[in-house]
Amino acid sequence: MNLVLDFGNTKIKAAVFSEMNGLLETFVWEELNLDAICEICKNYEIDSAILCSVVDVPTQLETYLKTNLKQLKQHPTLMQVLQSEMATNQMQP
Repeated sequence: MNLVLDFGNTKIKAAVFSEMNGLLETFVWEELNLDAICEICKNYEIDSAILCSVVDVPTQLETYLKTNLKQLKQHPTLMQVLQSEMATNQMQP
């Protein structure tokens, strides 16, 4: 089973996907509910996750996902991409 987490500016959204059945369930929170995410991982036997965010993701969530799942793919925030680009451009002659 797969879990997709999207941290936006105002809401946190999650979706559970099965390779055989596609989208199974969606969730929306106003703020991080780590207990609910842990429960979703247990109830659906999540083994992989994709984490997307435009804000900083709490360390305890990252730690939980890295520790308990076989695979975690993270996409950098826009700010991280811009900072990386700026650092690269400053180093070039």
